[in-house]
Amino acid sequence: MSLLQLNEMLPSDTGLPGAPAQSVASAIRYDRPDASVADWFTAYHHYEVPQAAADERTSWILPGTAYIRLMLRIDGPTAVTIGGRHIDPVPQYALYGPTSKAMEVREGGGVTIGFGISALGWARLTRWRASDLHNQVTPAERMLGAGVAERLAAELATVPAEQLKPALDRLLPDLLGPPNPDEAILRGLTTMILENSFAEIGEVATRLGVEPHALRRLSLRYFGMTPKVLLRRARFLRSYQRVTRLSAATDYRAIDPSYYDVSHFLRDAHTFLGMTPRHFHLLQRPQCEAALRACMPLSGTAQG
Repeated sequence: MSLLQLNEMLPSDTGLPGAPAQSVASAIRYDRPDASVADWFTAYHHYEVPQAAADERTSWILPGTAYIRLMLRIDGPTAVTIGGRHIDPVPQYALYGPTSKAMEVREGGGVTIGFGISALGWARLTRWRASDLHNQVTPAERMLGAGVAERLAAELATVPAEQLKPALDRLLPDLLGPPNPDEAILRGLTTMILENSFAEIGEVATRLGVEPHALRRLSLRYFGMTPKVLLRRARFLRSYQRVTRLSAATDYRAIDPSYYDVSHFLRDAHTFLGMTPRHFHLLQRPQCEAALRACMPLSGTAQG
């Protein structure tokens, strides 16, 4: 199992606009779900942000899959910005839809737990179209039904961070509905997104044995965006991870070979991050770093 627990002191100042000085300890833990539930759920996370950090704590999160976050203790309101959309305050029990934009999170302080939801999980959890919640945050009951998030939060409220994984492995399967008839195609598209390559949509549809228009419909319904955007996002995030493993996020030799040139990669950076990779890399983003280091394969899909 991949696991990370960070008890870290954040750097003091990036010198960038919108990135205030910060020097607050935080605890961030990520776990991978058990193989028995990994088809439906991605990373589990447990965040603890001290109350003293509430007014000055900002994190940045890369685009990724949908996830549920349950605030078990609230010391102050949390707000997020996704592209041009602002949600303030975030619901105590929130569903974060799939994203194609980097998310700025202003933490209010407290304890939050959450779990990511794959396209296969979305197909088992709700009849809502994922595209209707693309780059949005909404109450979790919209997916889980009335009272479910509250009951889940109550069961997890006294679970220590190190025991969160087995607890979620046990509890989450009870939320799933019956198998979805589109699961074979969703598995195939997920595999292609995970592959270290970039394919044209016609090629993807042919390999999956489905018409391009049907592939687009299924992709919007369960992944939240078109196949083209999914594949572009995955390619960009793979390249971003490789670039940021280097010293200053300015050596672009590691970008995916399907990019025509560096300017092509930088255009994708502005699409998905809203800024250059170097600017994003320098921002205060402990949640993003934890997810990258602990759970996120070179896929562009695992988040939250």
